[in-house]
Amino acid sequence: MKISTLKYFVTIAEELSFTKASAKLFVSQPSLSRHIHELEQELGTKLFIRHSHSLSLSPDGEAFLQATIKTLEQFEQLSTMFQPKSHPEPLLEVVRIGFPKNFNRTKLTQKLEVCKRHFPHLQIIVSELSPLELNEKWQSGQLDLLINLETYIPESIRVQATFLKNHLKIIMSKKNPLSYKQKLSMADLKNESFVLLERKESPLIVHYVIGQALASGFHFNVKTYVSNLAEGLSQVSLNNQQVSFIYSAMADSSLEEQYQVKFVSLDAPNNHQDLVLASPRVKTPTLETLSQILTE
Repeated sequence: MKISTLKYFVTIAEELSFTKASAKLFVSQPSLSRHIHELEQELGTKLFIRHSHSLSLSPDGEAFLQATIKTLEQFEQLSTMFQPKSHPEPLLEVVRIGFPKNFNRTKLTQKLEVCKRHFPHLQIIVSELSPLELNEKWQSGQLDLLINLETYIPESIRVQATFLKNHLKIIMSKKNPLSYKQKLSMADLKNESFVLLERKESPLIVHYVIGQALASGFHFNVKTYVSNLAEGLSQVSLNNQQVSFIYSAMADSSLEEQYQVKFVSLDAPNNHQDLVLASPRVKTPTLETLSQILTE
């Protein structure tokens, strides 16, 4: 187990992207993949979970990350033990930020670049999880900052500010006769079949859209439940008469092109589900500054 491999692992965990880590480290992506594969074989466990369009740490990966960061801090102390102490390097700080998976990270990435300029020695780790998983990690103290859908934020947690505006949209095949419209009501969908995320993945969407259908005078014809967004997009893409739902903060044009689907605005009451930043649990100067940068 080499120090260089551990540094590669931390950078990949920070970026949650082999491509971004490769550019940051000036190491080829195949070489990074090989180092991580060898490290996982040596440890006898998977450190990362590879998704269709994203990367996340496994539970073992999260535990190994904390131990690795401490090891690297100790290594840095050893390497500078006999250097002059007039201008000591600050110890590495680690901040864990929770962010809901599948949401567009463009704004978060831009804000984190500003954060890194303010705190060049700060290690920022983003954990992308379901809204319910984010709350669990926040409550157990495993996250320092939390960005989540406002409806999922417990009343005991104070909301600091809105991070990203967000509302529900409809996913349909480009061949669906309704796809030419810019906005549809729930009543317009009464003859469609639906593809929904499993309740454990998104209970809010399931509860909301079924309630809106009943209010519009029809019962949902749920064709299938899927476990993730990619499965839902694929299902709708292949079936002209099946529709699903997606948050606007997930629905970028590249997904429309990739899956040959159309995102149509849903005209329904109380359709806004903004992403908000929770106030830091622990009031430290670093966390308060980061919070300000994230919501400026």
